[in-house]
Amino acid sequence: MRTLWPANRGRLVLGQIRGDRPRAVTTFAAIAVATAAFTVLTGAADTSKVVADQKVAATGPSAYDILVRPSGTQTPIERSSGEVRPGFLDGVFGGISLSQWHQIEKIPGVSVAAPVAMVGYTLQTVFLSVHLNSVVGAGSRQLFSVSVDTTTDRGLSHIPSPPSYVYLTRHRLLEPPNSGTLAQLNQPVREVEPNGRKVPVCRSDGGHYSNPYDAEAREFDECISLAVRRPDLDIPLKISVPLLIEAISPTAEAKLDGLNHSIVKGRYLRASDAPAQGRGADRGSTVFPVIVSSRNYLDDTFNLAIRRLPTSAAHGVLTHALAGDDNASRGTGPVVKRRKVGINTAYQVLVRQLQGQINREVFSPVDGLWRVDPVRYGSSASVLHPIRTTNPESVWSSRFQYDGYVGAPADNQDTAYRKIQEHVAFNSATPGALPAPTAVGVFDPNRIEPFNPLTHVPLGGYEPTQATPADDASRSALKDRDLLPNGNLAGYLAQPPQLVTTMSSLPLLESSQAFSGKLNARKPISAIRIRVAGVTGLNALSRARVNLVAQDIIQKTGLQVDITSGSSPSTRATDLPAGTFGRPPLAIDEGWIVKGVALQILRAVDRKSLLLFILVLFVCGLFVLNATTAAVRARRSQLGLLACVGWSPTQLFLTVLTEQALIGLVAGAVGVAVAVPIAHATTLHVTAARVAVAVGAAVGLTMLAGIVPAAAASRSRPLEALRPVVGRFRSRRAVRGRLGLAIRTLVRTRGRSLVAVAGLAFGIASTVLLLAVTTSFNGQLAGDLLGQAVTVRVRGVDYAAVVVMLAIGVFGIADVLYLNVRERAAELATLQATGWSRGDVTRMVVVEGSLLGLLGSVIGAAAGVVLISNFTSEPLGNAVGLSAVALAAGVALGAVAAVLPAQALPRRLATALAEE
Repeated sequence: MRTLWPANRGRLVLGQIRGDRPRAVTTFAAIAVATAAFTVLTGAADTSKVVADQKVAATGPSAYDILVRPSGTQTPIERSSGEVRPGFLDGVFGGISLSQWHQIEKIPGVSVAAPVAMVGYTLQTVFLSVHLNSVVGAGSRQLFSVSVDTTTDRGLSHIPSPPSYVYLTRHRLLEPPNSGTLAQLNQPVREVEPNGRKVPVCRSDGGHYSNPYDAEAREFDECISLAVRRPDLDIPLKISVPLLIEAISPTAEAKLDGLNHSIVKGRYLRASDAPAQGRGADRGSTVFPVIVSSRNYLDDTFNLAIRRLPTSAAHGVLTHALAGDDNASRGTGPVVKRRKVGINTAYQVLVRQLQGQINREVFSPVDGLWRVDPVRYGSSASVLHPIRTTNPESVWSSRFQYDGYVGAPADNQDTAYRKIQEHVAFNSATPGALPAPTAVGVFDPNRIEPFNPLTHVPLGGYEPTQATPADDASRSALKDRDLLPNGNLAGYLAQPPQLVTTMSSLPLLESSQAFSGKLNARKPISAIRIRVAGVTGLNALSRARVNLVAQDIIQKTGLQVDITSGSSPSTRATDLPAGTFGRPPLAIDEGWIVKGVALQILRAVDRKSLLLFILVLFVCGLFVLNATTAAVRARRSQLGLLACVGWSPTQLFLTVLTEQALIGLVAGAVGVAVAVPIAHATTLHVTAARVAVAVGAAVGLTMLAGIVPAAAASRSRPLEALRPVVGRFRSRRAVRGRLGLAIRTLVRTRGRSLVAVAGLAFGIASTVLLLAVTTSFNGQLAGDLLGQAVTVRVRGVDYAAVVVMLAIGVFGIADVLYLNVRERAAELATLQATGWSRGDVTRMVVVEGSLLGLLGSVIGAAAGVVLISNFTSEPLGNAVGLSAVALAAGVALGAVAAVLPAQALPRRLATALAEE
């Protein structure tokens, strides 16, 4: 007998395909769908990669590429998630030396090295006049109480203050001398009565107050004589405005963010600007140059109320001078005048004051520096919970006030989230020798050179932290407005720097000769922002240049180095507990920064492409293995007959492989023919090379999957022709009903049933995982503007991939059910002959499909939960929910897969009856 006959083998293969059309159609369809999925999904992966590259590249370079900070300044949140809170430098005071800065400037590849040194807060004093002309009555002696309550937090916090007093008399007053001994200077103000008696009515030192928040710190408790003619009868309202001082290199800052273009009055800082001896009103002091922000971001309103007290209280001043301990006994009276003063009003006066446009005799030197620690948070996966702390009143101590305190803003009595360290100025006898700021210009933070908001990085903190209400209750309380910082230095929100000076001023402001406490004269710089030369975006060459410079900085300085290229805004939810003075708990969203999120997105898209590619190949191979194994098992009798007539094992092996290759070639071509129009319609990136690879992959996979079944076919023996396809199922229990027969059939054919279950299980697990990956992009990058702009482009194709995976699982179950129907045709015909209706037999097949779907769905759903828990950030509750939906869908798909085999029942039963 001839041993090799390709023509006969070809006719046999074609005959097998034509003779078993339903199963051939199922197999062809599944392989075609797998090939189309391979083509479309890999094209989608390439497209998403291209879109991501283009989108990230389109954002352009960020303001700077590398952030250098002192070692150990990363917060726990930053270490775990790479997120940085805006204004993070307000809690970093020094740690980098000037020599390290200059060393970094000389590193090859460094285009700009812009340092920023946070110096601390200073309290600058503003005096506003309050007119009393309209409230003066006819009495010879009049007494008024003056209270100045503070409203903040968008009107939610109301901070009361104890009253101070203004005494008016129509008699003459004797003021203490302007010079002389300390005892002479501290003499009280005396009223000269008509009989010549001189009675003390006011303390010349402004009165004693017991804490830094006392209203008398605002310069009330005044005695005024109406016997002296004056155009206006005024009292001074003293307001302390906290200002954060920052030092920069004017040249480097101008190159980095164009701060020089934001000047609206005066001029920009020069590199040569340095502290100098003051002249005129500043004589005897050391002035240092600053540019001052034109905008004030504090949320404080001062509510002044003047009350007329009874005449008896006015005459009682002759017995007990103002600022005594009997203030409570003076009683109360009707309000005769109200006035609201916003802190912005005081701030604009302060700006003119610093420019010298107002009498500089009222300027405040830097008689103390206050520095704050960063906010700390409790552990939380999603919502931030800031940790409260306390600060003693001693942090407001002063060597220049009679009672040892500065007049601190009343807000500082509210809840504290930061520790405050005070650095008190020395040399109380000569306050004129203290540093004093003088403004050479005014800058508008809104005019600082904008960068693409998708690649935002914190510059110098010139803009305030964004804190928007995050729930309905907070939106209602805040009236849909952002929460703003206030005068509370220890509050949750910090104001941006308002005074910007030069690095040359640091020796004066960091001098241990001028201020107490531990300063940073040797290492005054808080951070250095670096722009690398030749960086045009996030391409490979630019990333290599940034990495090289970063490595050089680490090697030469040992400082902490963060690559910030591709950083992007993110939103973090924060729960603020209720304040001390009426503010309710608030839920706010803050605009944080995620470092290097664009690089993370590109890497995530690469991983996603690889995941989809492997997913399609594995599902396709699994299905082909299932179909081929089942086909060989169903043809055992035929293969045994061929062995009886002399076919060799090699011939049987090649026959099966030839059939697989033909199926793979035709199905692959059909799949590509379907995929190409879909790809063009959805603007996916599919090339001719990808088409060739898809067809080759279809042929290769089918042949690879057919090797094991072909090897089994080559071992067929002549006696196989006489044995039944399905082995005897030994069971002593009677099987009754459709469910019992369905379970027995699946157990009897457990080999191919398990393969079908595995195919569907992988499809269900893949479905859950793909849904979680898509959700994880939204979850992990939610609020990352750059992340949203990328993932939104590929979401539709991902869901199409889910449908394809499930379709392959359905085809696999249908193929197994069809083989079961064909092999059990005689058994099913017997059941119908004994009284079963055709509907009963059909429903049994559907039950078999549903059982396969149930088992595959349970395994796949469980695997999905494990995958989500270990490889995505999706909450476990969401994972269980996705798996439950997939479980129900898998059972339904198993039932749907039984439709085609059930339709083949009539023909198979008729054939079986004829054979019998």
